[in-house]
Amino acid sequence: TVAAATAATLREMNPFGEISILVGPSDLSGIDVAAVTGCDAVLVAGCPLAVAERINDACREAGAAFFHGECRATSANFFADLGPDFRYTVEKRSAEKEADAGAVDTAMSASFVTLREATRCGWKS
Repeated sequence: TVAAATAATLREMNPFGEISILVGPSDLSGIDVAAVTGCDAVLVAGCPLAVAERINDACREAGAAFFHGECRATSANFFADLGPDFRYTVEKRSAEKEADAGAVDTAMSASFVTLREATRCGWKS
């Protein structure tokens, strides 16, 4: 299946992470808050927008990161929702640390929107 092939690729790319496939109907109707509780991240590809939005909502409620990708002929899109309060660290390069004894890593945070919010807002260039 596409899910099995994707999981195999992800395992090769990240041998330190646990990659699993959520079992359920092919229409993804079984993926709800209970199904994603305990997951760090959920990756969904090739499903209708309404299904992806519903799964993103479940991930948001369960505290799991959500990734959605789609590829059609010559176009593709990818979406990430890491949650309303995603925290990460910007590490100083070792050369910067050596040059400046006071150089420290910086804690940062970012707020992501859901897929539903992103597709419904007005995008202007």
